[in-house]
Amino acid sequence: MGEADRGNPPAGWLGAATRAGHAAKGTIYAAAATLGLWRAVSGTGVAGGAREAVRAIAEAPFGKAAIAILAVGLSAFAASRLTLALLDPESAGWRRRALHLVGAAFNAALVVFLVHLLLGDETAAAEGPTRLARSLARPRGRWIVAGFGAGLLVRGIQRLIRPPREDLAARIESLGLSSAAAAWTTSVGSAARLARGATLLAVGGGLMYAAAVRAPIAGPAWISGVLGCCLLALAANEWTRARYLLPERPRNDPPAAEAVSPPAARMSPTRPAAPGYRDRRRSPRSGPPGPGPSE
Repeated sequence: MGEADRGNPPAGWLGAATRAGHAAKGTIYAAAATLGLWRAVSGTGVAGGAREAVRAIAEAPFGKAAIAILAVGLSAFAASRLTLALLDPESAGWRRRALHLVGAAFNAALVVFLVHLLLGDETAAAEGPTRLARSLARPRGRWIVAGFGAGLLVRGIQRLIRPPREDLAARIESLGLSSAAAAWTTSVGSAARLARGATLLAVGGGLMYAAAVRAPIAGPAWISGVLGCCLLALAANEWTRARYLLPERPRNDPPAAEAVSPPAARMSPTRPAAPGYRDRRRSPRSGPPGPGPSE
């Protein structure tokens, strides 16, 4: 049984890599949130994302060193996700392993972008048209962008109205934190769950607006402000997860109703005895045996 099955967070190099990855992702979220809030204040609605936020970090003082640190952290995180997907030390099942593999691929692609940025290969690409502009310029590109935005809207609504699948408070309680730390972690985790849904709504609405006006514009400035606030919540959640590693949910947990009130048949201490053999020749209806034959 793995450490995650016992309700413990990952330890050793796996835990250190996970912490580094969460810290790096929180930094990128914070940079993207800063750009979104700046757009909301300045009134510019130019669309952007994680890559634009990373470019902003690179242009800051000591930006190259910060990009190198982010690349190391995301590389370690990608390696940890790949280990969980291939070796499955936590016995999480094929669905969780597939999610780990997708996370490893996404973070590895971001690491490749960071390396190209360090080498100066992304400077010319940043001056050209954005990916959204290229997509809108293609035949039927606006319909593809609009369909993708509609899908994000539906997914965001589902995230906001669907109850969480896991008990976050129970996982945090298993860490043995103080009351203040447990309350903060629970609040940040709940806010991040809502922020993910709101982020999908903001991005989906921005894509549909860009498809409607046929320009890579993120829509009204207040959308960038909402997106910036959501990204701040996600950044706080990533930094909190880097500080307090949450254990994975055990795969074979019994349902809550079954764990609290098992069926009555399982609570019975003994089973009814099987009916014994009965001699039909001496049935109660036949009465006592009569006298034998007279001699």
